[in-house]
Amino acid sequence: MKPQMKKEQSRNIDTFRMEKEKYTEQKNEPIPIYIKGKRKPLFVDVETTGLHGDDKIVSICMILLDAQESEEKQKLIFKSLHYIFDPCKKSHPVAEKIHGYNDWTLRHQNLFEEKMHNILYLIKESDLIVAHNVKFDMKFIRNAFADAKIDIGELDTMCTMEMHGGSLASCAGRLGIRRETSIHDAAEDTMMCMFLYLRKMSNINILDAYNKINSPKLQNFITPPPVPEGKLPRRNNVKKRKDILGE
Repeated sequence: MKPQMKKEQSRNIDTFRMEKEKYTEQKNEPIPIYIKGKRKPLFVDVETTGLHGDDKIVSICMILLDAQESEEKQKLIFKSLHYIFDPCKKSHPVAEKIHGYNDWTLRHQNLFEEKMHNILYLIKESDLIVAHNVKFDMKFIRNAFADAKIDIGELDTMCTMEMHGGSLASCAGRLGIRRETSIHDAAEDTMMCMFLYLRKMSNINILDAYNKINSPKLQNFITPPPVPEGKLPRRNNVKKRKDILGE
């Protein structure tokens, strides 16, 4: 009887090993990603000449995420734009340190009106606007379109600052995401915003996905001529707007 018991015991152990190996293989299978909420959230960040009502947009980045297609293809699918503009005024010194563009560089860039239709296209295609401190970004976007006599209407918005609590850098830092430099780049900030949103609204491995995606590059940067010696010449915004926009 004893040898038979050992044989049965050995068989039970082998069966247990097989079941354990099978279980381990199933455990390592990738879990399908999902994204809750709206199907086409638009992530936005703007850098500006300052904080006041008469300040203007210096740069803007937008990332339109297609949640439905991302789930179907099991990878993030999105459209993006990243523009720099001549705000037709000097930046506040503190704002200039934040966005990193001097006045000589900015006065040689496109006007907002030259690219606004591409911006409006992404806004109209989206079903939710997401930003970190969304009231700030939307105020400047609305003002820029209002200057062009365009009303963008009522839009659903969500704020990642309210979702996570704290500055963009501190919230992203808790996910292991850090800025590459002290400069606030609109594209980098938009990426951070998108992944803060996805941290709450998906099962995506945030840090892994963030490290695999490159921030959108500036699409319309114009290299300025050499900076003249001495004091910069005065701006001629009226002439520039007339030459480009026919105002």
